[in-house]
Formats: sequence, structure tokens, C-alpha cells
Amino acid sequence: FSLKEEDYLKLPPLIPVDHKVRMTKKEMAGYRDFEREMAFQIEDGADDPEVIEAVNNGVLTGKLLQYANGSLYREDMSAFKVHEHKLDVLESIVEEAAGRPILVAYSFQFDKDAIKKRFPWARIFGETRTDKRDWDAGRIRMLVTHPASAGHGLNFQKAANIAVWYGLTWSLELYRQFVKRLHRSGQKADKVFLHRILTEGTVDYDVLKVLKDRGATQDRITDAVRVRLARAK
Repeated sequence: FSLKEEDYLKLPPLIPVDHKVRMTKKEMAGYRDFEREMAFQIEDGADDPEVIEAVNNGVLTGKLLQYANGSLYREDMSAFKVHEHKLDVLESIVEEAAGRPILVAYSFQFDKDAIKKRFPWARIFGETRTDKRDWDAGRIRMLVTHPASAGHGLNFQKAANIAVWYGLTWSLELYRQFVKRLHRSGQKADKVFLHRILTEGTVDYDVLKVLKDRGATQDRITDAVRVRLARAK
């Protein structure tokens, strides 16, 4: 048995807003070299430069996602900063929101650390027991969470209608569940805005395409079953 939310609820329209991040020529060249050579050399003036390597294509894809987000994990799991372009876009989204609360999804630990450094007043979901209560009361301007920590059963729609994907996930379930934290029953706003920050020319766009394709396939299967059931009645 399958039932879509729109079958029994009247929800406000979900408005995707994609923000294209452009790296500098040097940053883009470093990305392409990493993609081709599966290795990235840190230029810090050392006699023996440090190299970040990807041992296979799966690891490489993860590293390229890190690069697109702005940093790379070294072998010791410390983060080497490549750029801050996504932070700049997030800042523009915050300014446009003009004080309205924003729910932000991040991918990597260094994303969370960078967001907190740029926006010290932001709240990391789960760090205090009062996060949910403070959010619902409108006392948090930016709530930052990993999508796996804000999935089923959590309702954030009372305080906000603005969601931001700082870094996308390959998981369609996590993607849709995060969106549904705001785009759900009880949302009072007439629109829900879904901002996606994407670095041009990177694997970010591959992830978005996969999510769209998986979502379309899942919806086609669900719709096909619904049609067959309707015809069988």
C-alpha cells in the first residue's frame, strides 16, 4: 500500500533555489589535477610537500565532494582549507533571510566547524537539550544539522520555511527526509524555500542529478502501482 503526502494534505509549494559557486582558476585546476591524478599536493612551502591521495575511485569521489565543499581531510583527519565560497553563499542566504530562521544541512565535520566559525551564533542541533524547544520558540536564527540526525520524526516546520543544503548527500531517503522537516503538515508559510549550494564543474552536480533520477524513478514506480490499483477496482 502506497500513499503520497499530497494525496491527503494541502502543502505549500516547495521552491528549489540553486546557487552556483565558482572556484578560482587555480582552485579549479587543483580540482581537475586531483580528479585526473587521484592525488592533491598541498602547497605550503615545505621542502617535502604533503600529498593527499585517493586509493580508489570511491575514495576519490568522496575527496572531490570535500574539495567542492571547501576542505580536504588529511590522513590524520585534520582539514586542509581549499576555499570558502560556499560559506560566502550561505552568508548571502542569511542576509536575504533578514532574521528569519534557517535550517542548514552539512556533509562533513569540517563543514560544521567552518559554518560555526563564520556564524558563531548558529546552533548545532543536538549539542544542547533545548535545541528543539528553542527552535520552535523562534530563538535560533540558524540550526545546523547533519541530515542523518534530522530525519524521521522531527518536526521543524513551526519556526521556519527556509532549508539549505550546504553539501548534498547521495542518499535519496536522507535528502527527502531533510526536506520534509519543513515541507510538511503544520507549515504556516505560503512557500518553502530549498536552497542548494553547488560548486560549478564538480561532483556536486553529479550528486544532484543522481538524486533527481532516483527520485523520478521512485515516483514513477509509486505512480505505476497506484494506476494499476485504481484500474483493478
